[in-house]
Amino acid sequence: MGLCYGGGTKKIIAYTIIILGPAGSGKSTFTKQVKMLHSCNNLELEEYRTVLQKNVISGLAELIKIAEINAYPINSTNLKYARRILDLEANFEYPENGMDKVVNDLWMDNAIQEAWKKANLEMSIQVTNLDFLVKKISDYNNVNYVLTKEDILCSRLRTTGYTTTEITTENNQIWKLIDVGGQKREREKWFSIVPKDTKAYIFFVALDEYNTFSIEDPNITKLQLAVNIFGETVNSAEFGSICPIVFFNKTDKFKEKISSEKGWVEFQKHFPDYKGDATVENAGNRISKEFVKKFDKGNLQVYFTCALDTEMMKTIFELVQKYLLIQSFEASGLF
Repeated sequence: MGLCYGGGTKKIIAYTIIILGPAGSGKSTFTKQVKMLHSCNNLELEEYRTVLQKNVISGLAELIKIAEINAYPINSTNLKYARRILDLEANFEYPENGMDKVVNDLWMDNAIQEAWKKANLEMSIQVTNLDFLVKKISDYNNVNYVLTKEDILCSRLRTTGYTTTEITTENNQIWKLIDVGGQKREREKWFSIVPKDTKAYIFFVALDEYNTFSIEDPNITKLQLAVNIFGETVNSAEFGSICPIVFFNKTDKFKEKISSEKGWVEFQKHFPDYKGDATVENAGNRISKEFVKKFDKGNLQVYFTCALDTEMMKTIFELVQKYLLIQSFEASGLF
């Protein structure tokens, strides 16, 4: 621990926490939640308007490609809209007007809806909240519309390198969060950016990716990739002495998937030894065992989370703070 002095007030720097995990596991959503909960003024809502518009374009483009691969026929009247979306995505553009009808008509197309269902049950797309974003496209295109916190949380902006967020708690303690990119080339940087005062890291896992195969290695699922990455991280020289915490995230998507007949069959296929029921708690605990096996230095602290749920994340972050402070006191002999 160290001290930081500002404005005549002594503040305790409680912890530096690194936020790790594969791409799309919810790291940045969690960081945004923390910023909002502590009223950080560096989260400018208006900056996200273009991000949200482009999220809709890239999300629809993904579904168009899924429809093409699976021979889902897009209605002839919507083909021109599909071509428009693909052109916009390729050129990283978003027109100033005229997109409401394009987006809404294409979204309602039977082929796109079938692609959306398939994506949710069997695949992994970058814009997981596309259904929410599409419904609000007219708002995002309206310059007088004031973006909400829910809009921001549902936005998707890839993290390159890392971003640092400092928050001050009600106890006047400073907590520093370092959000690191999760793509393969970004993960290569993890081991070179660990500050000396780092005492913990939160590793994010997307529970719903148990049957989604990895682009990096088509022979394993994205969940298995997360297990492998966690094993490499927790046993590395750089992170070996740092306290790990695992957030098994996207409990909402996980519940939706294992509640379907096909999703549950897939779960049992990937975990044939599991004889329990299709609940988030029990099925999630089965997944957690894969990560616990990688950690042999004591009890692994885990939480089941939905990073979009503000009240849940507020409670869990408070629990994490208490847990880490107790760990610090125990290490210093105060407990």
